Amino acid sequence: MNEAPGDLDALAEARRCLQSMDFAEAERLLRCSIERDPHLRNAYELLGKLLYRDARSDEAAAVYRRWLAALPADPVAAHLVAATGGERGARMPLRASDSFISDVFDRAATEFDTALANLGYQAPSLLFERVAQIPRPADTEWNALDLGCGTGLCGLLLRPLVTRLVGVDLSRAMLAQAQARGCYDQLLCAEITSFMRTHGEQFDLITAADVLCYFGDLTAVLTAACACLRPGGWIVFSVEAGEAGEAGDPGQIAGFSLLEHGRYTHTTACVETVLSQAGFREPTLSRGMLRFERGAPVDGLIVSASRPPR
Repeated sequence: MNEAPGDLDALAEARRCLQSMDFAEAERLLRCSIERDPHLRNAYELLGKLLYRDARSDEAAAVYRRWLAALPADPVAAHLVAATGGERGARMPLRASDSFISDVFDRAATEFDTALANLGYQAPSLLFERVAQIPRPADTEWNALDLGCGTGLCGLLLRPLVTRLVGVDLSRAMLAQAQARGCYDQLLCAEITSFMRTHGEQFDLITAADVLCYFGDLTAVLTAACACLRPGGWIVFSVEAGEAGEAGDPGQIAGFSLLEHGRYTHTTACVETVLSQAGFREPTLSRGMLRFERGAPVDGLIVSASRPPR
């Protein structure tokens, strides 16, 4: 549904209030906008983010449920409802949907790098440091695949280390930003698991910075990655670190959890198990601070593993 000019003015004013940190007025404007028109998806999203920022989880969950009730086909509303408790009887999704990812990142692309810089984003540099530590003979040519490449923050660091660099992402708007950086030999719009299963090319290195946090069950994507590597090749990726779960929570028992921000966390044991089952060896997992969120550091796992040589 198209937003009327008055609604757009109210949303713009709410954004200005958020930028000036007048959060109470922003909340008032957003709630009023939703009351006037219950189909304003941007108002729901902004209000939910504001409530999440203030750790008002129950209120954010109520906003997402109302959003989904008003717009049942909205992929962002559906995922955030699942992330904040879900609908009665619904099971936790095993990964974020393609439509959720493309929708969120298409809209975020133009301000993505600035937003991450404000959060002290460290994942690309942490992966670069791990890649630089991988032993390889001098003058070895590396064919690399950057999964969920986004705007190219990881590719920019990897470029001096590799001979050929391919980037894959579901968001065309993010790929346009990566294209402008000029650090990739090829950029492709595709879902990463399907791409690795069908592309046919094998790589010496696969990286994924803050990508697998949108997968709960890592089995399919890591199995595809192992097959997409040449024997002796390496994968390096980050996930958000989780803790062992409580009995009765199927996701946490499996070693992953979907949290209210819409991303999954994974335990060390979960990642190690899936890597082994997928065919990898020599896993190295270390902790690192990925970024700040709600003023607190987000703890991550920086992971590397290799496909066994023939």
